[in-house]
Amino acid sequence: MRLICTALAALALVLSASAQVWDKQVVPGLVYHMEYDATLPRQIHALRYSPSIAKIKALPELALGTVFSDDDSKGRETVSAMVARTGAIAGINGDYFPFTGDPLGLMVREGQLLSQPVKPRAAFAWGTAGSGIGLINWQMTMAGEGMDPLDLDGIDEQCGQNACVVNDPVAGLAISQKPAVCVVLKPDKAALGASGQFSGVVQSVFSDVTSVPVGMDSLLVMGHGTKAGYLNALKPGQRVLFNVQTQGLDWSKYTNAIGGGPMLVQNGHAFVDWQEEGFKADFAQKRHPRTAIGRTQEGDVWMVAVDGRQAGSAGATLDEMAAIMLRLGCVDAINLDGGGSTDINALGMTLNRPTDGKEPGERKVANGLLLFAEDPVMPSAETLKIAGPAKLLTSDTPDFTVTTSDDFTLPNTDIIWAATGPAFIDQGGRLHILGPGVVNLLAHVHGQLVTGAFTIELPPPAPVETAKPGK
Repeated sequence: MRLICTALAALALVLSASAQVWDKQVVPGLVYHMEYDATLPRQIHALRYSPSIAKIKALPELALGTVFSDDDSKGRETVSAMVARTGAIAGINGDYFPFTGDPLGLMVREGQLLSQPVKPRAAFAWGTAGSGIGLINWQMTMAGEGMDPLDLDGIDEQCGQNACVVNDPVAGLAISQKPAVCVVLKPDKAALGASGQFSGVVQSVFSDVTSVPVGMDSLLVMGHGTKAGYLNALKPGQRVLFNVQTQGLDWSKYTNAIGGGPMLVQNGHAFVDWQEEGFKADFAQKRHPRTAIGRTQEGDVWMVAVDGRQAGSAGATLDEMAAIMLRLGCVDAINLDGGGSTDINALGMTLNRPTDGKEPGERKVANGLLLFAEDPVMPSAETLKIAGPAKLLTSDTPDFTVTTSDDFTLPNTDIIWAATGPAFIDQGGRLHILGPGVVNLLAHVHGQLVTGAFTIELPPPAPVETAKPGK
């Protein structure tokens, strides 16, 4: 059944009196938004871009540019590495993924279908006509010339037991859990679309393989068990017709999409359908780190990360996340992968505090959503440094600034802050210390990334009073 925000989640619509909010421009049309509410506590990091005015291009990106890899990466990459590799200006983590590294939901990049949902799940799509959300259903068949159609089970994913999967060059490798039959075809077009028909001509058929590289001009179909016989019946030179239907979105409007789930906001109202999309109660009703994406009535897009499972931020339930997206002005929004995967990056800095396991740190993920700016941020020729107290104690709440070589203090409105280690920094430049150790501060200002390392120590022990000798 559909769940409406509870009274507890509704409280998230109003910031507490102790909450602080900052908005800072990254480039024209792209704003970094941070909220820190010490009472919960909760940290919210968000990017809002305006496609109508910004010279920014948004694209979903596969980790390492491919689904599978023959190295130890398992087809995964951190968001910061993804941003650096592609030259993006910002990015967030994307969809859920299994140990093999292939996204579990919908992924469409510039009209090419890269992944289908394993079950009906929410997706966010965008293109020249704007953006929208939908609950995605997917079907695909293949039919050898003169043969009945065969249902396919996936695109660019591992072939499971009694399954049949089609792989294009983006997969990198066609892989199977157990030895399978593999058919190599020459397709009639370079990319698989989200919906429609295409065909290919069989080049070869071979058996008992578990991993085969996919050539740049090839299409590989792997089948196991009850579906292997169909592939074995195909002959070189035979034409195969494929029919794919991805329902839930209007593909005449959208050329890109990224999956996740569940829905959070629909038509301006909370709409949290975690049960219908197959999520568990603990996932939905307990506070966790969360990532979400949504659109406003004006067409602006919010990319939001809420930290959780740490002293400085408790996280959010799905109802609370829906309330946050509504408060930010979203009329449609979906949840993305969260937990240790929650990650948001801009200008080469990880803005939030990802927690992969017990220690803060970025998790390698299967895909992300990246922003590319037409006008790069040009660095100034200034010599800059981060300035703050010479000595830091765990009991302190110090303020930091960025100064020039002649000790001129730059306005904080020009600075985007980030930190790693046993502390986090808000966008006012105040350090919130979580424990002893070395904190690395990062400040992006005037096109430069300025760094500084500072040691945090425990306060000295209080002096022990000794009893005076009696008279």
